[in-house]
Amino acid sequence: MTRGVLHSLSGCDVIFSCVDRHAPRAVLNELSYQCFVPVIDVGVGLIREHGSMLSGSIRATIIGPGLPCLFCQEIVRPEMITAEHLSPSAYATRRAEGYVSELEQNAPSVVSYTTMAASLGLILFLDFISGSNVNAVPSLLFDLSSKDVIRLRSKTKPDCVCQKRIGKGFRIPFSVAD
Repeated sequence: MTRGVLHSLSGCDVIFSCVDRHAPRAVLNELSYQCFVPVIDVGVGLIREHGSMLSGSIRATIIGPGLPCLFCQEIVRPEMITAEHLSPSAYATRRAEGYVSELEQNAPSVVSYTTMAASLGLILFLDFISGSNVNAVPSLLFDLSSKDVIRLRSKTKPDCVCQKRIGKGFRIPFSVAD
């Protein structure tokens, strides 16, 4: 994400995020707290074995000042950002040494699941604009095995990056912007 794109996004009332990697999620996370722009992040996680899907989940999360961020909720993990930025050979070496987690390669895209993720995101958006208490339930998760919708609550970690970046705008750099 370039600085120009970040400037454009900083003028939005709300950002809907549906990216597949940790690094761009981290940048949008920082933008949310630095520029006071709520972000609704959606994602689909499918667990496969031998080409067939076993289980997984569909998630929507709203973040912004006053809410736990994607790092607080461990949706974005620093070791995955590191793995995403390594060359293929460096990744293979670091993976063999146990320093980075396995990256999902060629994750399947299932239209019904991505549509459901968008729908969960819209539920959070409607709660947000109607003044409902999104602080109480910043994440919705649909479990593909049980078919249950789970409301996830989490707490802001006091030493998290989101607490250090609140209101800093563009005065400090974004950590992983391209």
